[in-house]
Amino acid sequence: MRAVVPLLHAAAAGLAGLRDGRHHVNRRQVVALHDPDDAGSVMFVTTTGTPELVRVESSGTEAMNIDFSDYDAPVTLDAPPAASVLGGTTIGI
Repeated sequence: MRAVVPLLHAAAAGLAGLRDGRHHVNRRQVVALHDPDDAGSVMFVTTTGTPELVRVESSGTEAMNIDFSDYDAPVTLDAPPAASVLGGTTIGI
């Protein structure tokens, strides 16, 4: 899904071929956006309120689904112990 922003803009402009009607994902009304450069990739974006990406589906040899939820929810992160951190030079960067 290299081109998320251009696809969202194209869908908003109503370009034929990118949208295929309304669907429901996780009880939310969405529109399916198809990547014109990757026939097996579909993004599902909400159709009400602020547009939010709620699912990405990819088929083919590396099929996967990724669901996105809890937008604007607080996130707590803890740094890993120093012994668990690799520096860039350790991995050749």
